[in-house]
Amino acid sequence: MKKSNSLILLLLSILVFGQSCERFYPDEVHNLNDGKVLRIGHGGLGFVSLYPFNPYPANSFKALKLALEEYKADGIEVDLQMTSDNKLVLYHDNYLDSKTHLKNCVSNYDYDEIVGTEYKLGIPYDWFQSEKIIDLESLLTYVKATNLSPLIHIDIRHFSHCLSAEENEVRMYQLVDELLESLMRNTFPLENVLLNSSSFELCNYIMRKEARVDVSFEINTEVDNWIPKVHSAGIKYVTIKPKLLDQKLSERWHNLGIQVITFGGARKKWNIELLRTNPDIIQTDHLSSLNELLLDAIDPNLLDAIDPNR
Repeated sequence: MKKSNSLILLLLSILVFGQSCERFYPDEVHNLNDGKVLRIGHGGLGFVSLYPFNPYPANSFKALKLALEEYKADGIEVDLQMTSDNKLVLYHDNYLDSKTHLKNCVSNYDYDEIVGTEYKLGIPYDWFQSEKIIDLESLLTYVKATNLSPLIHIDIRHFSHCLSAEENEVRMYQLVDELLESLMRNTFPLENVLLNSSSFELCNYIMRKEARVDVSFEINTEVDNWIPKVHSAGIKYVTIKPKLLDQKLSERWHNLGIQVITFGGARKKWNIELLRTNPDIIQTDHLSSLNELLLDAIDPNLLDAIDPNR
């Protein structure tokens, strides 16, 4: 086993030499935060990958903890789904069999049946990880116990592929009600929470239900058509996939006082591409390179404090 692990790490180190040496300077960013870009760990450390090597599944406790404590991220993004008995768990994919031994969807299982289920990612990842599905309460409890004040960007995955449209319609509002109740029950600071949804109706529901919580509307198509609607609704954040975003579009949102969030960046050069769209927040899959691009150019001591062995 040790020989196999050493071989894998050797191959990964070889891959490093093929990476871009391109530089980026933070003063090139123009956004609503005076050029500062918030570094958000996408699911913690992003999706599992061979390079950069990451064996920890998105939304797992280890990934979230490393993002905040080791990589000093400004926040983390998590994916929220609801069980059949209306409990909230952190899981990204539409189906459980993509990363566990369970079948169907989160909505098919009670809380006790799903929380604690081990992630099964295959070789080589399972040689390095033994993570389990966790619930929202565990994350809130952990964050409150630290001296950190990260932004928790909660992606509300309200649509279950295992339920009818009618059932999903009812459950998406139940999910939000449970979420807000959980935040209140844990006395979690609402100013540190950003709720994301691809449902415009759900975003409006959240704002009516709890005005102290910021929402982000995720736009996947026809971005231009949404600009006046989002502005009229009073939504202050939008999440836009990289292939739809450029500097001109960011400027249009910024002119309306709306902050732009984008995501991805599993390589250094891709993080540079994201930065050049002038976002306010990046949910990155590679915190290490985003730290290097942003923190090292500002103050090398900041990066040395995060990664003294770089």
